[in-house]
Amino acid sequence: MTNLKRSLFLAALLLISSFVSANVDDVSKDLEVTASFPSGKSVVSIGEQSSIFLSAHNKGQTKATVHNIVGALYNQKDSKQPIIRNLTASRTRISIAPGARANLTYKFKVELEPRDIGFIVNLDWYTEEDTGIRTVGYKGLLTIKSNDSLFDLQSISLYLLLIGIFGGGGYYVYTNYIVASKNKSKSKKVKAAPVVKNAAEIAADDNDWIPDHVKKAQAASESASRSPKTVKKRN
Repeated sequence: MTNLKRSLFLAALLLISSFVSANVDDVSKDLEVTASFPSGKSVVSIGEQSSIFLSAHNKGQTKATVHNIVGALYNQKDSKQPIIRNLTASRTRISIAPGARANLTYKFKVELEPRDIGFIVNLDWYTEEDTGIRTVGYKGLLTIKSNDSLFDLQSISLYLLLIGIFGGGGYYVYTNYIVASKNKSKSKKVKAAPVVKNAAEIAADDNDWIPDHVKKAQAASESASRSPKTVKKRN
């Protein structure tokens, strides 16, 4: 009896799961998504923000809501480790009425070396019955190329930085060492020329201590001695 109940319970679970799976498959078939790249080619640059346009079409009879878009890079040759890197998830809440379309944009960045790699974009949905469904928006090859413009910009910035550092250092050395040393050498070479005095100036300097009235008396006596004497003739 116990085995019979267990068998009936397992059969009921299998029936319910198969019904839910079939229902989900039917709903997912009604949610059609097409994808395209802005340039028309699935080519992106390393480290540069890229976009993929998604056009979602609800062909079903009930409303469906996109609440998440997520991308991943995968290895097409290795089935044991297919996912190489998960990309940023984009949270959104866009409801699509039956028969309506909606355009979505998924933005992402790739930080891998240049190569060809598998790229997949999944859309997560909720139906009116709160059933979670995941559909594939894009699955195909993605070409990663090097970003030459970013490299050039980084190189120019690096060159300008180095020029600024060496230029500032050279100017500092020139003003603080070379110019300063030249000014010091010039100041050492330029000396005051000695003052040459004649004998009269030296004698005058030596007589500075003599009072003025004595100097006048000496000058008068010297003048009298130098003047010629007048000799009177006798008759």
